[in-house]
Amino acid sequence: MVKRFDVDVLVAGGGMAGVMAAMASARNGMNTMLVESQGNLGGLFTSGFNSFFVGECEGLAKEFIERVGGIFEIPSFGLLPHYRFDPERAKFVLEQMVLESGVKLLYYTSVIDAVVEDNVIREVVAHNQSGKIAIRAKMFVDATGDVSIAAFAGAPCESGGREFCGLNMSSTLMFRLSRVNLRKYREALETWLNKHKGEMPKKGFLVELQEEAIQKGDLPYFIFPGPLINPIPGFPEEDCDVTIDMAHSYYCRYTDAEDLTRQIVEQRQQIIYLEKF
Repeated sequence: MVKRFDVDVLVAGGGMAGVMAAMASARNGMNTMLVESQGNLGGLFTSGFNSFFVGECEGLAKEFIERVGGIFEIPSFGLLPHYRFDPERAKFVLEQMVLESGVKLLYYTSVIDAVVEDNVIREVVAHNQSGKIAIRAKMFVDATGDVSIAAFAGAPCESGGREFCGLNMSSTLMFRLSRVNLRKYREALETWLNKHKGEMPKKGFLVELQEEAIQKGDLPYFIFPGPLINPIPGFPEEDCDVTIDMAHSYYCRYTDAEDLTRQIVEQRQQIIYLEKF
């Protein structure tokens, strides 16, 4: 038996785009439903350990930053001005904001089809542990990340481009590392910068270190030119939690389950190498 829902607005995908769309809809008086395939909101912004928010922000994004306790920072090297925050805390804050806005939230629910009548999407079919559900709405927001509703509805879609041989952007798996002495890292980076003061280095700081590690046999191959190392607020600099953006895969196809598996396995192996490195 198919369970049915009838709402004004259905938002599919609970990443940052979907969350903001759902809250804006509900706060403007629309009967709004948000379906998310995982058990938390924020998508790669939270589950992917993306612990910084680049640039200034207003509206709902500003409200989120204030509630999550984001710390504004203008780094001396590397990143643009940004807000730092704990991605685990962000999961709780986003969920609270969505529920307070009056959104009907349904976790562990994936879109599997779209019903089109007279060239208009009338209904979306989804699946969860309860079975199939059908959701009728006056408006559908496709925030799945893979334009799933549009694809199921028969809209023309393109993944990759002809100039890229159909390949997608290289993918990255961020990871969180504890007990990091960030002061030592910054001192080493500062020493390297002073060494190359007044010149444009041919190689980056981490490039040189990786090449040395490969020569010593401590690293099997070159992984990525340099990391984004993002400190999590609330930890002392000598014993810090950081998220690291460095494990990387190339020649990616994001709509191919076998290749997605290849990427994630490859990147987890790289994290093991990087942790030892």
